[in-house]
Amino acid sequence: MIRLLLFLMGIFMTLCFQGVEAQTPPLEDLMKGIRETYPKGKLLRAEYLRVTATKIGSLVGSEQEEKASGLLFFKAPHQLRLEQDLPERELLISDGERIYWYLVSKAEVHVYDLEGNTSLVKTISDVFQGMEEGGRIFNSEVAQTEEGFKIRLIPKEPREEFVELDLSLGRDYRITSIGVKNLAGGSTLFRFLKQELLSDTGEGLFRFRVPEGVKVIYEGAPSR
Repeated sequence: MIRLLLFLMGIFMTLCFQGVEAQTPPLEDLMKGIRETYPKGKLLRAEYLRVTATKIGSLVGSEQEEKASGLLFFKAPHQLRLEQDLPERELLISDGERIYWYLVSKAEVHVYDLEGNTSLVKTISDVFQGMEEGGRIFNSEVAQTEEGFKIRLIPKEPREEFVELDLSLGRDYRITSIGVKNLAGGSTLFRFLKQELLSDTGEGLFRFRVPEGVKVIYEGAPSR
């Protein structure tokens, strides 16, 4: 009798675990969860760690790695501020129309138009808005983890921004990491720590004023 009960309990536990695996939510539900977690009108503040790997040769593992850390501020749809502290001070601001990349040690700022820009700035903004295009333009893989969920997005059509996008979410749908792989074989990984949503409008955070004596370099053909 005991053996029979143990056997039945084993079958029951197996079915339970299979049921949990089957409950992995579809991509659309996860994207909706992200949008509800980072609603418009709220200001996100988070510490970040960034690791960028640049391919420098044809051999496997021949990569040059760069690490950086700082603070991120984001407000939908495309207002972004990255205050890098290490390894050296840099400031990147997107005001929704232009991107300003201030290299403090070089006393120069590079200015880009946001529209048509294929940099990580737009990709990060799109992720925090739940990639509304979703399954229409991406092939996706979704898996559950102990911490939450992992999402892999591969564009159905070639994109300049990335060839693969890997997201990690907590069970509360907070984005814990964004991994981007590019056409050149390199990658960038952002990890987000100590996140908080503020009611503050962020007035002034997303405006850039060129400091005196700093050289301004317009990339492309900026509208004036």
